[in-house]
Amino acid sequence: MISRCLASRHERFDRLSANGAWHIVLSPGRALVNPCDTQLSLTLFRIIMNLRLIKTSAPALGGLIAALIATLGFASGVHAQQSFSAIVDGTPWESDNAGINVIPVPMRGTVTIIATSKAFSAYPPPKGFPDSFSIVCPMPKKPERMTTARGSSEVCRVSFTKSARNIMSPDWAKTKNEGEFVTLGRAGDKGYVNFTKVSGKTIEGEFSVELTEETTKKKIAVNGKFVGIDRQVGSNGFN
Repeated sequence: MISRCLASRHERFDRLSANGAWHIVLSPGRALVNPCDTQLSLTLFRIIMNLRLIKTSAPALGGLIAALIATLGFASGVHAQQSFSAIVDGTPWESDNAGINVIPVPMRGTVTIIATSKAFSAYPPPKGFPDSFSIVCPMPKKPERMTTARGSSEVCRVSFTKSARNIMSPDWAKTKNEGEFVTLGRAGDKGYVNFTKVSGKTIEGEFSVELTEETTKKKIAVNGKFVGIDRQVGSNGFN
């Protein structure tokens, strides 16, 4: 199904960000993954779904996309376990090893951690839609606590999407998600991302933030922790 869409049939995907600054295209006739490798196809599909959470310029995103494709080439050979869990507005939320991607981008000096709901990387996926987290921070070289407050030299952005749509649906663009929650990055914001371990390609940490829904302005408290691994081919890791 998804494997055929992404590989065998070489379908074309366009996805504009909220500010219309970039798009991703899988051109006809050029498969990025082996059509027989369903897991890698699902990984690419999951990343495309969540890239919209990262608001960045087109040139900078080019390096990120290259890093993501490199990650795909190495993903099947990595067996170390990752984890990502959180309490979202009082409700437990969890991802799993296959649902987490850690993408350092040295050219920008940032690291992005993307996590989708547990079990949605499997095939067939469960019914419903995968929710997702995105954490974007300056790339740490050692254990370090960073804030989400504007004015700091080390500012992180945290997003959570409560999904209500399927990117494969023809009505995807017309269907709104249940919630798009983000850190506002205001001066005095007490939110933080605390990297407790930065060693080689492994990064661990915890975070506590207040997120605001972009349309309704509803505020929710989120606390979580994660263990992630940089799985890019040729990457030097974090230190």
